[in-house]
Amino acid sequence: HTVGSPSDFSHSIVDSGTTFIYLPPTPYAAVRRLFQQSCPWPAGCASRSVKGHYPDDFCYTMEEADLGGFANHSIRLGGGFELPLTPRQYIYKDRPGVWCLGVFDNGHAGLV
Repeated sequence: HTVGSPSDFSHSIVDSGTTFIYLPPTPYAAVRRLFQQSCPWPAGCASRSVKGHYPDDFCYTMEEADLGGFANHSIRLGGGFELPLTPRQYIYKDRPGVWCLGVFDNGHAGLV
């Protein structure tokens, strides 16, 4: 799945020490929808939805082993650069038994 276009990420910073990914509003909304619609459980995502630590968190009750059911994704930047992301890189552990989408809306253009 591809979200956004290289122009959405014209001002980007790749910080290996950052826990979260911050996207402009349009690509963020697409990532959030994808996360909410592509969970690996036959009963669907809603049955596992739970409140996270942050007000805009999207979280599920799950164990680390469940990460393997989520797809790998990538962020395509200008110049042909592609940043591959495994589920472990875009889903974080909020607390025992609760894992959340580690992608947030930065409210403006750019990527961190």
